[in-house]
Order: sequence, then structure tokens, then C-alpha cells
Amino acid sequence: MASAWLAKIWEEHGHLWLHIARSIVRNPADAEDVVQEAYRRLLSSAATFSDETAALRYFKRIVINTAINYYNSFHRERERSEGWEAAQGRAAGKTPYDQYEEEERSRRQELLCREALAALHSLPATQRRAIQEMLLQDEPRTLTEVSRAQGLSVSTLRSQLMSGVKKIRKKLRKKGLV
Repeated sequence: MASAWLAKIWEEHGHLWLHIARSIVRNPADAEDVVQEAYRRLLSSAATFSDETAALRYFKRIVINTAINYYNSFHRERERSEGWEAAQGRAAGKTPYDQYEEEERSRRQELLCREALAALHSLPATQRRAIQEMLLQDEPRTLTEVSRAQGLSVSTLRSQLMSGVKKIRKKLRKKGLV
């Protein structure tokens, strides 16, 4: 009986516990370890709960306390191994999780640029040229300047530009990048 509602608690609230742990320890892998440890503790004391609500409250407290203890022990160990000065200097800089986020952001931006460029090259020549002339030049140019250079009316250039941008956006959206 108890194992059924414990499984139900895990299914319904597991993502919430993971989010709480991640916000405290600031590392996705460590957060998973914290939640697993908390769940192990909940399972070992499952027989003492009369209902799901009590188990939920208890599990929330276990996750928070386990995450705080993990975070504190990690920092204590780092101070011991690196020395207090090094740990203080590192605290002012980026944490490993911040570095991880920055690397992920950089990878995502690189992927987005590659895919946008591929989408640009798949456009019809008129739309591709409009985007390249307006958006990809070193010096900014106005619609009027570009339309004169291409021998088009401003409205035609604007139409080609907007159609091309819409198509690129659509392709990026299909790939889940925007």
C-alpha cells in the first residue's frame, strides 16, 4: 500500500524535488544525487506515514536538508583542499555550474548560427540577397540605399526581406531553436 503512493508521489512531484535540489546545489548531476538520497531516506521510513500528505511534507524537508548538507559539505571540502584564500577567490568568480551554463549557451548559439546560415542559403536568391544586403553587411544600410543599389522599390525589398526572415524563423522553429 505504502509503496504505491510513494511511487505516485515520485511520479507527480519528482521534477519539483529535482528543481528544489538544483536551486540549492546549483549542479544538475549533484541535484539528482541529492534527490535519490532523499528518496532512499523516504523509503526507509515509509512505514511511519499514515497518508500521502505527511510523506510529501517529510520528503520536501528531506530534499531541502540533504541539498543544504551536500552544498555545505562540498564547500567545506573544497576549502580544506584548496585553502581558504583560494576558495574565497573562486567564490568571487564563476562556479562550475555557471561555467557549464556559459558553455551550453555558447554551444546553443553556435548551433543557432549554423542552422540560420543553412536556412539563409536555402532561400530563393532574391530573399537571400535582400537579407544579406540589409542584415549581414559590416556597415548598416537603409532600405532606400539597398533598394537603389539593387534597382528595386523600397516596398519590394521590404517584402523580400520580411518573407525571407519569416522562412528562416519557421525553419528554426521546426528544429526547436526559437
